[in-house]
Amino acid sequence: MFFDRLIANRGLPQFHIADTSTRENRAGGNSGFARALSAAVFNPNFASIRTIVVVADNDGTPAENFDRVCAQVEKAGYPRPQAPLQPTAGRPRVVVVMLPSTGEEGDLERLCVAAAHSANAQVAGYVEAFAAQLGADQWPAQRAGKLHLRASLSARDKDPFITLKHAFQNEQNLIPLAHASFNPIVDLLRSLA
Repeated sequence: MFFDRLIANRGLPQFHIADTSTRENRAGGNSGFARALSAAVFNPNFASIRTIVVVADNDGTPAENFDRVCAQVEKAGYPRPQAPLQPTAGRPRVVVVMLPSTGEEGDLERLCVAAAHSANAQVAGYVEAFAAQLGADQWPAQRAGKLHLRASLSARDKDPFITLKHAFQNEQNLIPLAHASFNPIVDLLRSLA
């Protein structure tokens, strides 16, 4: 949902977006890329695909997660990327994007924190104070990012349990996709189009 909304918001060319979720694992995650990439060859338009962009969370281990993702890319029969954001040779090229950015611990939620905080400075201040009281600056980056985003979304939406997916669908602009924190992803996608 994030990429669909980001692409539409920023006026980028359309990309075919597939996630790794299954009926058994609706969240998807970093372990389903080999299956999804293997299935891509059955797309009737596969021959026209120039680039496959694989997006994964760094979580608490950026280098290890990048290696796990690349192993799945290779298992699916594609060339192994040498580094994040570096396309492989051939067609289709494969590019691995690690979130929140290359080498930084965290995930999509952590990437979204600055944008969410920018939507309401007063709530952002309260969330920062709450996080400080909890000692969240001592937590792993991924966990602290989730705290900041969940608290911000819960304080600003009528549903305190709003999911990240629904936050992007929400008319309140809970996570402004025009925020500069998303510019590196937009620039990459624009360069690959």
